[in-house]
Formats: sequence, C-alpha cells, structure tokens
Amino acid sequence: MHRFFSIVFAVLFFSSLSAQPSGTPGETLQRPKLVVGIVVDQMRWDFLYRYYDRYAANGG
Repeated sequence: MHRFFSIVFAVLFFSSLSAQPSGTPGETLQRPKLVVGIVVDQMRWDFLYRYYDRYAANGG
C-alpha cells in the first residue's frame, strides 16, 4: 500500500511540473478548463471557500 501511494504521489508531482505555464511575459493566460482539488489531512474541502480571501496570487 505504501508503494502504491508513493507511485501516485510521484505521478502527480511530475505531471504538475509539466503543467507550468510557458510563453512570453506579455502573453495573456487563459483560465483552466479543469481544476482538481486535493484534500490534505485535517483540511476540509470547505476551507477553500472559507479562506479564499487569504490566498495570494503567487502562492505565498
């Protein structure tokens, strides 16, 4: 079971690296067609909406 989660984590990690935007800085970005939410231990899904105003554009 531990190996399964390690493989899933590795696939998600490396697929997120390929999802980084590329292009010129002046280029306008389109909104994504799909956003996937991952629930972290002790973090309920509704916290995404409850604390939305505290999110930063750069992730900080």
